[in-house]
Amino acid sequence: MKKAIIISCFGWYAERLIYIEEVLKGKGFSVEIYNSDFSHFKKNRVVKSNNCNYVHVPSYKKNLSLARLYSHVVFSYKLLQILKDKQPDFVYALVPPNSVAKACAAYKKKYRNTFLVYDIIDMCYTQRLINDKESNIVRLDRYESNSIKYYINYIYKI
Repeated sequence: MKKAIIISCFGWYAERLIYIEEVLKGKGFSVEIYNSDFSHFKKNRVVKSNNCNYVHVPSYKKNLSLARLYSHVVFSYKLLQILKDKQPDFVYALVPPNSVAKACAAYKKKYRNTFLVYDIIDMCYTQRLINDKESNIVRLDRYESNSIKYYINYIYKI
């Protein structure tokens, strides 16, 4: 069975990842989801739920701080180790943080047959591209399940 790993430093399971997981399972993948165990929004440890795996990271108090950057680097380093151990065929990573993108790129460099998707969740509206097939960038306007499922199917066909 093909293996997929979905990565999010900030959670997003109920809002986004559940739909991605559903589509990948429908395509025959076994799916594992990895989240940080620290809530970026509430600044406390998350209550573990769902079928997610939680990566322990240092906490931080302010969004603009070296402690936050350090927490993200720790998450990304541990994530790279997980990717090397699990060797998935498909990686779906929500970025930022940019260190997650760097870890996934390092994995992809070594395991070239891995299908890697970056879901950029923090882009300003004016920076998004709409279905630009030459650069393989698609725009996801909403977090609605049908919209996410459509774009996951679109991306997988590229």
